[in-house]
Amino acid sequence: MKKKMLALTLVLLMSLTFCFSAFASVSSTLIALTKNDGIYLIELSAGVRKSEEKVYDGAAEMPQFSQDGKSLAFFADDLLYVCDIATSKSESVGKNPENWVAFAWGGDGALYAAAKDGGLYAYKDKKLTEVADPKYHYAYLVYANGKLYASKMYYVEKEDGQYQYDVGLIRLDPASKKQKLVVADRPADWESENGTAGMIPMTAGASSDGRYIYVFMHYHAGSLSADGVPFGAYDTVAGKFLAYPDAGLTLVDNANVVGNEKNPQQIALQTVYDRYPWNGRDIVLLNL
Repeated sequence: MKKKMLALTLVLLMSLTFCFSAFASVSSTLIALTKNDGIYLIELSAGVRKSEEKVYDGAAEMPQFSQDGKSLAFFADDLLYVCDIATSKSESVGKNPENWVAFAWGGDGALYAAAKDGGLYAYKDKKLTEVADPKYHYAYLVYANGKLYASKMYYVEKEDGQYQYDVGLIRLDPASKKQKLVVADRPADWESENGTAGMIPMTAGASSDGRYIYVFMHYHAGSLSADGVPFGAYDTVAGKFLAYPDAGLTLVDNANVVGNEKNPQQIALQTVYDRYPWNGRDIVLLNL
């Protein structure tokens, strides 16, 4: 009976947690918090709540402050919005606003967004500029030290449907629009005796100094990846990919990876035993 009550309490606590605070992004004095009914900006003074203002009415996700703290980008109703913090007014990005799948703020004040139909674009001063060829598709964007990192792929139409081919993790210089493949995709090998599920590198954030790009080592198998994937990091200084198989498996969710602001070489990684949270999770401190 005690075990059943404990499990029920855990489920209820999880429901409340995910219902009211799915994602939070922190600026110097503001917190952007998503709730069931919209996005709220909470101003803090000496760690104490000073004010709270609702800036978007309706379900929203992934609020992210610009690096200067003047704007807030977020997804809502399949659209990408940018909110001006000073006026609390939001507007959708682009002429075809539903055409976005990922975004990241750049240190240059631009909002970089990946289009659903392919390509990467910079949104600045209410203008869109193409920075990557639309014949390729991009996802999981991370901006660090003047460069944009993203997972790159392309699609091929065949008689029996559309096929996705993964290229790997690329580094893009927005100014020159030049790209470099830094972590190649590893195709699955299902035929040989010692076959593997391969690896699709998916960005998961960056260290506070921009040296390490966190990477989810996603398998070429959705069901297998749902039970957790290995973690890795790309060292932008050494130009090497580092894998940490002994750290355990984690779920593909950026909230599971938290960098140490004072020690860029250290992260806290939430690991799992499978896709079901009630089977247990651990917190691992990992030194890159």
